[in-house]
Amino acid sequence: MRILIVDDDADIRETLRMFLEDEHYEVLEAADGVEALERAQESAEALVILLDFMMPRLDGIDVLRRAAQDPRLARHAYIIMTALHRPPPADMPLLNQRLRIVHLAKPFDLGQLSQTIAALVTGMPDSGPEGTASEG
Repeated sequence: MRILIVDDDADIRETLRMFLEDEHYEVLEAADGVEALERAQESAEALVILLDFMMPRLDGIDVLRRAAQDPRLARHAYIIMTALHRPPPADMPLLNQRLRIVHLAKPFDLGQLSQTIAALVTGMPDSGPEGTASEG
């Protein structure tokens, strides 16, 4: 399973990458939402995308909005990471219906992150023993 870490903070990306590689995941990185969409569209297999809420150019919610409109992006699972304590945007229920989204409040425990990823990976189309994509 491949994980895409999307965060504008290079130190956070590095810490998460090192942890996830130790957990035997293949890890990709993106510094903002625009780069994240490019990497997600290019991926031949479904990804778990760790998505920061606040980023330059395109924030996490806007990434989710675009993903909800694009079947190629909707196949991925999303973990939105935020330290903000404000109400979710009005369209969040619709995004939750169209996408697999889990919310994680920062700071989060790495064990909690590991469990969340494992739960998302279960049942994903590319999570079989061969790791082959099943497109149809």
